Amino acid sequence: MKVEPEIQREILSAIQGKYEKAGESCGDFWIQVHASAFLDVLEVLQNHPNAKFDRFIDLCGVDYHPAAPRFESVVHLYSSTQKHRVRIRVIVPEATLKVPSITHIWKGANWQERESFDMYGISYEGHPNLTRILSPPIISVHPQRKDYPLKGDRDLGGDLQ
Repeated sequence: MKVEPEIQREILSAIQGKYEKAGESCGDFWIQVHASAFLDVLEVLQNHPNAKFDRFIDLCGVDYHPAAPRFESVVHLYSSTQKHRVRIRVIVPEATLKVPSITHIWKGANWQERESFDMYGISYEGHPNLTRILSPPIISVHPQRKDYPLKGDRDLGGDLQ
């Protein structure tokens, strides 16, 4: 079920100045925020009386190379009482590649933050064990980045040469 337009307006009013863009895509309400405002926006989304986003669905990294901003961390939430969902698109600062972790709120984000770190190099500040989960720990590349070579020699870093 989608977030009704009047509730979307209420939510956007409550996070005024803390988001960059918002819209609807394929029936899903989305909000784009900077990493510095991410936790504040989450708090509003959890506590707003007409939102009540209380369930973590998933998290992933996205690489828009060569566009800027290049990276986003995308979080999907669901409201079990209101029966609607939201997509939060967190702009990852390219200088630091850091975003606040949400594992202290939803423990289920643990694995997905580690996967995003492994595949894209996005670092989740405050994560209890931010280590590679799919790749060997000695490599220094991030294979889901769009500039990762699909053919030919690949510099993997570490001792895998």
